[in-house]
Amino acid sequence: MKKARSNDNKCCIFMDLECGVQVLGIIQLFNCVFWSIMMLQSLMGTLFSGAGVWVWIIVMFCVNIPVFIGGFYYFQYFRNKSMETKSKLPRAHLMNIVGIIC
Repeated sequence: MKKARSNDNKCCIFMDLECGVQVLGIIQLFNCVFWSIMMLQSLMGTLFSGAGVWVWIIVMFCVNIPVFIGGFYYFQYFRNKSMETKSKLPRAHLMNIVGIIC
């Protein structure tokens, strides 16, 4: 059984665990920035064109709240790498799953 668990410190079989966590965090933060820009673009389009798509902006914001919470967890981790902030990282990925399902 020990041989099956020889990759305990690896992420995706080939990457160091710390490097894998950083890559996932960068992707998470990029996702937050992307959706923030998309919502801002929709908001600006609504303000300048006068189109009534406020419902779309509200729905998009509500659906992306879990993604923003996950991004906040990673932001905390990158700011202060401790066991307390690292223990919240699985929640960040759970928030991504919830955001994708919504």
